[in-house]
This record gives sequence, structure tokens and C-alpha cells, in this order.
Amino acid sequence: MKVLKKFASIIIAVCLMIPVLSTVVFAADGVLMFSDPSTKVGENVSVDFVVQSSGGTIGSVDVTMSYDPKALEFVSGDGFTADGAGTLTYKGTGGGTELRTAVVFRALTVANTQISVSSSSATISSGDTLNLNNGSSAISIAAADDGTTSVEPTSAPNSPAGESTDIVVTVDGNDYHFSEAFTTTDIPEGYSETKMTFNGEERKFVANDAGVYLGFLMDDAGKGKFFLFNTEDATFAPFAQIAISDTTSLIVVDAPKSAKLPSSYQEVDMTVQEENFPAWSDPSNSRYYVIYALNTRTGEKSFYQYDTEDGTYQYFEAPKEETKKKDSESGIVAKLGEFVAENTMVVLVAAAALFLLLLILAIVFAVKLVHRNQELDDLYDEYDIPFEEEEKKLSAKSAKKGKAKDDYDDDFDDESDEMPEASYADVNYVDKVSCKEVIRYNEGTGKKKVLLVDCGVKHNIIRCLLKRDVEVIRVPWDYDYTGMEFDGLFISNGPGDPDTCDAAVQHIRKAMQNEKLPIFGICMGNQLLSKAGGAKIYKLKYGHRSHNQPVRMVGTERCFITSQNHGYAVDNNTLTEDWEPLFINMNDGSNEGIRHKCNPWFSAQFHPEAASGPTDTEFLFDDFVKLL
Repeated sequence: MKVLKKFASIIIAVCLMIPVLSTVVFAADGVLMFSDPSTKVGENVSVDFVVQSSGGTIGSVDVTMSYDPKALEFVSGDGFTADGAGTLTYKGTGGGTELRTAVVFRALTVANTQISVSSSSATISSGDTLNLNNGSSAISIAAADDGTTSVEPTSAPNSPAGESTDIVVTVDGNDYHFSEAFTTTDIPEGYSETKMTFNGEERKFVANDAGVYLGFLMDDAGKGKFFLFNTEDATFAPFAQIAISDTTSLIVVDAPKSAKLPSSYQEVDMTVQEENFPAWSDPSNSRYYVIYALNTRTGEKSFYQYDTEDGTYQYFEAPKEETKKKDSESGIVAKLGEFVAENTMVVLVAAAALFLLLLILAIVFAVKLVHRNQELDDLYDEYDIPFEEEEKKLSAKSAKKGKAKDDYDDDFDDESDEMPEASYADVNYVDKVSCKEVIRYNEGTGKKKVLLVDCGVKHNIIRCLLKRDVEVIRVPWDYDYTGMEFDGLFISNGPGDPDTCDAAVQHIRKAMQNEKLPIFGICMGNQLLSKAGGAKIYKLKYGHRSHNQPVRMVGTERCFITSQNHGYAVDNNTLTEDWEPLFINMNDGSNEGIRHKCNPWFSAQFHPEAASGPTDTEFLFDDFVKLL
């Protein structure tokens, strides 16, 4: 009985230990996958490398793979190294349940080849083992378009991965290896492959139409990127290209020693596309930075000013510093300053005496003037002479010398028809001030797009739109934008006669075919929108040019003080039945804005953008953006 009890106790103890022993070692499950791409001889092919975990965050990953070096040549890959003889290794660390990267090969010959896993090990973040189910990659290589079935490898034995030669280049204290093993997807937009002599041999670079050359450099880990190549001294520098319009970009370069900025500007570092570049700032205004850059459209190098609030770049002309010495630092004035400093009390007493003397003289003159006027009054009273008759005598004397008083008044008659008048006829001033290319501001996914027709737009109009976080697409006044994608149409202010801008009117009419499209115009924009709606424009006898023009919103008792600068106006009597006045000028009753009775189209003749002028009509921008 005792034996049975001992045996039963042993059985129970073993059963209780089984779940404990099962938790001593924990292994999560995972999978190692590859993509199966196709390519052509001589081209680069990217193979996706993916590790997935079903049991926790991926920690370290160490994989050894094999490939056919006769069919594939290793080019690059973050974390990948190759011995050039068919062995490829990867070492990396994850940060989630999936680790995803890619390795790039160059296809050498027509073949159906593969990448297979020789060994693999991985862990999860806790340090426990991640059991990988290994896959493989099948790569199909076809002949090149010109029929080529094989090419020679570019890598030299024992050289850094993917290098055509072991040329070491130092940039900002870091060593890189010059490489020709870049893919077409690596090449920046606007650049194409070319050849040029470097280090005694003809090698692969990329270049744009402005003559900017880029070379491909790789670090010891096999990670490569393009650097700016200086053809004069064969050196490399960090590369960053900033798009400022559809046709123009800026490339940041080092400023020459001859380029001068005012001494008040201080050199700082500015980060552009993860690269640090020299820039300059004015301590008195931290909003703006100045960079030296090459314009890809013109090929010219110059200073450009970066606006941190708007995110825009503008051509910058450095203000000239005064070189003349102050008067206090030279000649007689300097000596006088020294005398005053040495004889301060004497100078103060002399100044006080001079002031007292001038005050006495002024009092004496005033007393004499009062006495003289009193004598004249006594004389008129004594001889009973009316003052009006004396005035007539004075007028008669003036008539003998030239013209009488009334004649002079006539010369300045505001109603005179002989007043000279500026002529705007047949001169398209809008074309002189409008931009010449499409410019984009505040680009971003999901942002509402405003198409701005530039008739001479004030910069603060752009600021008012950008402040409401919309993308602004600025086009020339006569640009056919009707095929572009946008959410609202804005017609800007501008100078001169609106009758010279028929091309803009025709494009507005075409855009108005979309009855749901929001349209907003300011100043010249009010006149062009009115013409597109069928109304006529006339020239004001006296233009509105001030910051205090009273304007009433039609149908309300609301009156606004506005900023205005225009010489033409919309004829309210010619508005069609679909349109009505939105604002009226309280001084002369002229039109100050229109609106469509059904569609989201409106305008203002005055300037609600506030620079310069009152700010209380800026709500019109809010009304416009709400319609988008």
C-alpha cells in the first residue's frame, strides 16, 4: 500500500511540473519572404526582403543567403553585404511585427535564377527566439531590348559592394565610395544619365539641362545617394533640390567669397532634405533666411530669401551698406563735437541766451503787427472807408499785373474739361506685371486647391489664402487653366484697363460652365468677373485711391471702411438678371462688388487683404474658403 502511495505521489508531481517545464523556453513563429521580380540583362532589379512575426516585436535578424554570381551582381541594400562570390548576408533590427527592406542586383545574363536562404536566426524584443519559416526569391532575367544576352560585372574583386572602382571621396568629413551602380529610380526628376571624365577615366554621372552634374556615392554599408559634383575642382558636396514652380528648382550651393551680404547678417545652418547647408539670417527678423542657390531654369547662381511662414523662396538682392562716414566722424563737425564735449556748460548757457533773444524778438514783432492793424482799423473808421472797397482796389491792381483773382480760380476749376488725363487705352499693363509661369504654394495631400489668376496680385492676397491652409496654384493672366484640377477660382487685382484682358475673360467664362465652382475676384478680378457675366465697365472720372472709402453691403446697414486703388468701375445698369450688386460706394454710388444669385460666385472692388488698409473685410476670404 505504501509503495502504491509513493508511486501515485511521483505521478502527481510529474504532472504538476509539466506546465512549468513548458514555459521555460518560448519560441515565437515567423516567416521570411522574398518578392519574385523580372528584369532584363544590364538592368538593376530590386528584391523585397520581408520578415514577419506572429508572436511579438521583431528584435535582431541575421540571415545568410546564396545567389548565382554569374547571373546576378550585388549593387546595394541597407544592412546587406556580399562577398562577390555568391554569398549574401543581412544583419538588422526590427521595430514592429514586420521588418521590410530591399536588396538591389544587376542582371548579368539571361537566366531563371534564385536567392535561397542558407541559414537564419532571429529574436523578438524580449530576447526569445523567433522561428523563421524561410522562403526564396525566383528572378527571371530576359534579354535586353537591343538583344544583348550577357554583360560583364562592374564590381572589382574585394571592392566595396556595388563599386565600379575603389575611389574614396570625402564629403564633410565622411568617406564615401564612388559608384556607377545606380538605378533609373534613383535618378532625380529632371536629370538623365551621362558620361564625363573623373579620376582619369570616363564614368557614369547624371546631369540636367542647366549643366548640373550629380555623382552617386555609397557608404561602407552599401547605402548610396547622389551628391553635387563640382566640375572645376572635381569635388562633391551634399545635394538638395527645391522645387519653386513647375519649371524651376533651386539647388543649394556654397556661396563664393566674392558674394557679399550686409555685416549684420549671421551665418547659420539650415536643414534642407535632411542635409545641412550654410544660410544667413538677420538677427532683427528671424522670419527670413538667405541661401545661395543655382536656378535650374536660368543656370544662374544668386541669393534667395526663404520665408519660414509662407514656405516660399524669392530672389534676394542684398541691401547696400552705407560707406560714407557720418558727419560727426569727420572734418569740422567732429571738431565741433569735441568742443561741445569739453565746454558743455558754456554751450548750454549760450543756447539758452539765444532762445531767450529769439523769444523777445517774436514778442516785439507780434506787438508791432497788432499796433499796425489797429492803426489801419482807425484809419478806415476815421475816413469811413468800407473794407470791401479796399479789397476791390487790391483786385484791380492784380488785374493790371496779369489775371484777376477770379481768373485764377477758373484755372483750378475742378469741372474744367481741359485737365490732362492719363491714358490707359490699348496698353495691357496686366501683362507687364503678371507672372510668366505656373507657381505653386503650400502643396500637400488632401489640401483644397485654389487656382489664382495673376493679374498683378498683391503678395498679401497670397498670404491670406495660405493662412487658411489651402494650396495656391498661381498662373499667368492669360493662361488656359481650364484643364487643370482645382477646387476654387480666384481672380486677382491688377493695373490698367480690363478691356485689354479679353483672354482672361474667355477663360473665366469657360470655368463658369461648372456652376458649382466657387469663384472670388478682387479689384481687377471684380471687373473681369463682371465682363465674363455680361456686364460693361466704364472709366471713373475720379478714381478711388485711399484707405478710407466707405462701402455698404447691399441689403444691410453694414458699412465698411475700405482700401481702394482703381480707376474703372462696373456699370450696375448692365448687370444681367442673374447678377446683383454686393457692395456700393457711399461717396458716389458706384459698384464695389457683385454676386451671382444662384451660383457661388462673388467679388469685391476694394481690397480686403488689409495691406495696406483696414482689416475688417478679410472675412471674404473665409467665405470663399468655406465654399471649397
